Amino acid sequence: MKGLYGGELLLGFSNSTTTYTYANTIDFENATERVISNTNGNQFLVGVRPFAGVEYFFAPKISVGGELAYVAGLGIRSEGIQERERLVNGTTIEKYKSPFGGNRVNAFYFGLDNFDANLNFSFYF
Repeated sequence: MKGLYGGELLLGFSNSTTTYTYANTIDFENATERVISNTNGNQFLVGVRPFAGVEYFFAPKISVGGELAYVAGLGIRSEGIQERERLVNGTTIEKYKSPFGGNRVNAFYFGLDNFDANLNFSFYF
C-alpha cells in the first residue's frame, strides 16, 4: 500500500446559442413578437483540486485505490444576448437585440460541499 497526493489546475470555458425557427409568419393572428435566438454569455472557470489517497497493489501490476479531493474555484459569466423580432405598423418586421440572462455573475466555489471522491482500479504495463 502506498499513499499518494497531488493537485490539479482547473480551467474551463463554455458558450452556447439556441436558435428558434417558426413555421408561422409573424402577424397579428400568430404572434406580434418572438425570440429568434438566445446566446448565453461566456462562462469561465479557474480553480484548484488538491487530493490525497491510497493505492493497494493486490497483484504485481494491478491495484485498487481511492482519492479524496477538495475543489475550490472562481466562476465568471458575462451577460448574454437575446435576438427578437416584432411586427411594427402591421407590415414591417423589426429585429433587435437585448440583454439576456441577467447581469454579470461571479461565483467563488469554496465550502464543505465541494468534496470529491474517486475509486480507482488500475492496470500498469
